[in-house]
Amino acid sequence: MEVFAQLLNKNFQNGDIGYHPTAQNPDISHLAFADDIMVFFDGQHSSLQQIVMTLDSFSSWSCLSMNRSKTELYVAGLSPTETSDLTSLGFSLGSLPVRYLGLPLMHRKLRICDYRPLLDQLKKRFSSWTSRALSFAGRRQLLSSVIFGTLNFWFSSFILPKGCIKAIESLCTRFLWNGNITSKASAKVSWKVVCLPRSEGGLGLRDLCIWNKTLSLKLVWLLHSESESLWAAWTKQHRLKGASIWSLDAKKQSSWIWKSILKLRSIAERFLRCDIGDGTLASFWFDYWLPIGPLINLFVPSGPSQLGVPLHAKVADCCSSSGWVLRPARSPQAEQLHIILCSIQTPSLSSIKDSYKWYVDDLYLDYFPTSRTWESVRNRSDQVDWVSVVWFGYQPCLFHTWTSLIEWLRIKDSICPGTLRKLTAQAVIYHIWLERNNRLHNAVNSTPQRIFKEIDRQVRNIILARKGRKKFVSLMCIWLKHS
Repeated sequence: MEVFAQLLNKNFQNGDIGYHPTAQNPDISHLAFADDIMVFFDGQHSSLQQIVMTLDSFSSWSCLSMNRSKTELYVAGLSPTETSDLTSLGFSLGSLPVRYLGLPLMHRKLRICDYRPLLDQLKKRFSSWTSRALSFAGRRQLLSSVIFGTLNFWFSSFILPKGCIKAIESLCTRFLWNGNITSKASAKVSWKVVCLPRSEGGLGLRDLCIWNKTLSLKLVWLLHSESESLWAAWTKQHRLKGASIWSLDAKKQSSWIWKSILKLRSIAERFLRCDIGDGTLASFWFDYWLPIGPLINLFVPSGPSQLGVPLHAKVADCCSSSGWVLRPARSPQAEQLHIILCSIQTPSLSSIKDSYKWYVDDLYLDYFPTSRTWESVRNRSDQVDWVSVVWFGYQPCLFHTWTSLIEWLRIKDSICPGTLRKLTAQAVIYHIWLERNNRLHNAVNSTPQRIFKEIDRQVRNIILARKGRKKFVSLMCIWLKHS
């Protein structure tokens, strides 16, 4: 396909094929993935005819030919006569939305019919696991790895509607607690708590709505970084047009994807920092290039007239070889700005280009750190003191322990020490879980007396193994008294 791409680009550069009106600067002739290819042209009959000739020429010596039954023509802004002229070359007309690489391509907001394939895919996975005798811990692991892996592909491309997010959360909740998505969920703990880290009383899953926004923040980062993203290059030229993304308003004719990206600015603004070089990229008013933050927030609404700096000015526009070019300070904010500017080097004296950093965890990074960003924007709760008891390292994680002890461990008892209560609850629930697995998988049943004996032995062994520790000195006597 690389050879065909070179042939196609040559015809575009020679003028034999006209570029699509919005596919110039950067010049985009086609997009290809594996053996699929999308060609963009100006809608002229001569251009389409030349594309067909290029395909035929490539087929004559490569033995790879176009499948016309699977090839469709998508047009917009053409008259019926012009459209009919194009279809005379043997192409059928297609209409949006169309699915490509598993995602819907469209000009409007996602509807139920558009994201239903995602829901159907998730339901199919959940249903395939229903027949298996999975433990709670096993279901949690499948959610964390398989399901979230499927969702990440969509989350990185779209801000999904709230209705879609709620439908996915409902499926996850029913599978987690019941193991069956067809029955009503009998959740023991709210999904909000489940999505907290283990150290805060949750299961370490991720809130889908916040996770969706976190992954989509990378699109904002691509518009500021020096990446080779074709999408970023096209968006800078046709959407931003030299302006700052912070100064744009969502227009009615803007696509829903672009509107959803603009809504992320309130989250992204605290992460993006501008490292001033020559000052030709950084916005004087909207970028975070000074310690006091974006100047538009400090001087609203009279900033441009007060300092004599246009709203869309770059930092380089406000200085010369002799220093900063600003009006005298007439307010405390302007005086503060003058003091700060006098302490930094003027951009005109630097030959380094401006660069943007992602500021998170007191670090200035040259890349988008997904995990760190998620940790910064996620919901938070108080740390719990029982996390080391439930999620211990020398045995498997006890999901039942978490659900059973999340409230029980808060009860105060002066007769029985808290350490012994936790050990007892841990041993009881572990052996119930072990007995359940033996009955399901090994067809082995134990009597209640034997189970109690095993619990007693485990508690004694734990106490004896730690008898040298302060908290365990008197536990054996108390245990024998109660047993």
